[in-house]
Amino acid sequence: MATAAYLAKVYVTGTPTTMTNETMGSSGGSLYTISDASKTLVDPSTAITVKDGASTVLPSTYSFDYLTGQVTLAAPAGGVVSVTGKFLPKRQILNAYEMSVSLSKTLVDTSLLGTGHVLRTVALGDISGSFSCYDNGRTQYTDIRLSDLAIEDALRVIDMDFSDGAGSTFIRFLAKIESLESSQSVDGVQEASVSFSMASVTAVTTNVEVDFSIL
Repeated sequence: MATAAYLAKVYVTGTPTTMTNETMGSSGGSLYTISDASKTLVDPSTAITVKDGASTVLPSTYSFDYLTGQVTLAAPAGGVVSVTGKFLPKRQILNAYEMSVSLSKTLVDTSLLGTGHVLRTVALGDISGSFSCYDNGRTQYTDIRLSDLAIEDALRVIDMDFSDGAGSTFIRFLAKIESLESSQSVDGVQEASVSFSMASVTAVTTNVEVDFSIL
């Protein structure tokens, strides 16, 4: 649930959990989304199978967004679309009341040898930044300590909300927490400043890089 005045939510994911022939509802045209909202974060390190009715759809004929649980088929389906694989259960561990983020793209030179002009093509994208949150050692959401975020070598899911806290998420991405600084004032309020950078994994079925999604 979105909280007014907060710009981002940070989640941790649990053990990949099997889902079999999970129904995907139509989102218009040839786009389909997993109907169960709790299963839309799909494990990219586990093989998936997409079906149109009883027929298996070849990975070369669709694109799959593992962070939103959406598949785009080459053409609208003729039957019920479903997916088999594993989803990542997630739980929120904190809200960020302040956030600074940089979204950037790298341009690479793809000019052919001997051409008289330079051709640059968009290549890798990157997200980095920091956020601030209130911290009492353990957050109000779970038993995970914020200090553990910078120690554990695990991916975090960050949802950024640029709509004045109204709950309309702008971007979702995988991140690694790089550092954490805590401070405390005389009134007992303890705050934490966390820096992060985008991380990515390669999906075993579609062989695509999973890092961020625009929502």
